[in-house]
Amino acid sequence: MSRRLLHHNLHLNQRGAVVIEFAVVVLLLLLILFGIMEFSFTFLQNHFVANAAREGVRIGVRAQNYNCFAKYGTTSCPTSNRVDRGVTVFNQLTECDNGGYLCTLYKNDIATETVTVTPERIINSDGTKTLTVTVMVPNFFPPLLSGLVPGYQYPTTITYSASGNYENADEP
Repeated sequence: MSRRLLHHNLHLNQRGAVVIEFAVVVLLLLLILFGIMEFSFTFLQNHFVANAAREGVRIGVRAQNYNCFAKYGTTSCPTSNRVDRGVTVFNQLTECDNGGYLCTLYKNDIATETVTVTPERIINSDGTKTLTVTVMVPNFFPPLLSGLVPGYQYPTTITYSASGNYENADEP
């Protein structure tokens, strides 16, 4: 009889150990899961901002008066109605009423300083001009676990630049 009682007590003690082991393992798994989620959200924002900069370059290198070209090689706008290249790129990326690219992720939080277009008069050795678009947005996802990692600095802003040559180097 004492052998059976000893076996029963040993089994109860193991059940308590299993609960403690489960609690420790679940805690570690949740830390890993939330760490992966935090990194993934930051990576998603970084990818989105990079795409916005590339899209801005695609729009900007097309033509100085992007909104005026009805078909290739012709313009439907008089000179006084032409829109500045930087204004066109900025509006295409940030105007939420017109389906701006950045509005799908950032909604109406886009400030005027988030997109910088530098249509500098850089004329390369082969006669081409370069357009640079820089998109800088705040990181809207709050850090969850990055405070637990010593030495890791969570990014507060996400910045990406893209460059491309003008299609027509004769444009102003």
